[in-house]
Amino acid sequence: MADNVIKSTDLKLEDKKPAKKAPAKKAVAKKETVEKIEKVGIKDGHTLVVFESGASYVSNDIRFTKDNRIQEVPDQQAQSLLQLDNFRQANLFELENYIKTKEV
Repeated sequence: MADNVIKSTDLKLEDKKPAKKAPAKKAVAKKETVEKIEKVGIKDGHTLVVFESGASYVSNDIRFTKDNRIQEVPDQQAQSLLQLDNFRQANLFELENYIKTKEV
């Protein structure tokens, strides 16, 4: 019966090496870039809002359509739109593209 007993000393335990730490993210640089782009291309007191789903949406005098999904919206109105599921704030890539198309 002693042959069927396994002891912890019978098992070969592997040496666990500590996990390497991931390098720190550079989110600060992205924030600065976004702020610089916003200052250059978007009016003061406005936010760039993306209409993600639906055919069209009208809010006060701003109209979002399938062809015109990105709009500069006053900050107060943007906050109310961003609470809806089919709107979101533009990311860095969209900001850059919006400003490029606006300059041309």
